[in-house]
Amino acid sequence: GSKSTSNCGAIYFGTPSSTTDILTGLKITDTVFAGSTSTKQYPVMQFTNPVSGFTFDNVTFDSNYGNYAALHFGSTVSGNTKFTDCNFTNNQNTAGNGGGLYIPTANGVTIEGTTFDNNDASGRGAGFYINAGNNAKINNCTFSNHVITDNGAAIYWGASNDFITSDSHFTNNKAAQGATIYLANSIDNIQITDSTFTGNEVSGSY
Repeated sequence: GSKSTSNCGAIYFGTPSSTTDILTGLKITDTVFAGSTSTKQYPVMQFTNPVSGFTFDNVTFDSNYGNYAALHFGSTVSGNTKFTDCNFTNNQNTAGNGGGLYIPTANGVTIEGTTFDNNDASGRGAGFYINAGNNAKINNCTFSNHVITDNGAAIYWGASNDFITSDSHFTNNKAAQGATIYLANSIDNIQITDSTFTGNEVSGSY
């Protein structure tokens, strides 16, 4: 594992001259990021700029610790960015939203065959947190053993369009509200098919 007393424990992506430049086409495959810590900010990976068309294939984020999610995007994620057969496990965000994965705005993101297990966040969305955007697809994923005191233990979805989940499994997640999925706003298109919800629990009142 890596250790940082500054910004990022492993990899920091950004364009110092302009944070509006779009980063495109990055592909990370068959890679493990484990045991990284940052005593100030990002435990593993931070993207400051908007990104498009990224691919994460068989990438594991395990037992990383810091003040942000293990994989943190600082701006819009678009262009059919894909996470395939990835693992977000045992990651801890001590200071905010998103334990495994944090995306402020998602416009065309697909997560498939991916496991989110036992991630923790001091805020919302211990598995993953998406604050805004549209068109997210979650296929054949597993969300288990997330326990938080805020809302949306497995998934926090703050966007307004196209929340689509199929063949996914939610087990033993616990939150104040939305133990599995917390939809923060009115959604134009919700589709949840062929999925299971087992042993999940809410601790708060509506």
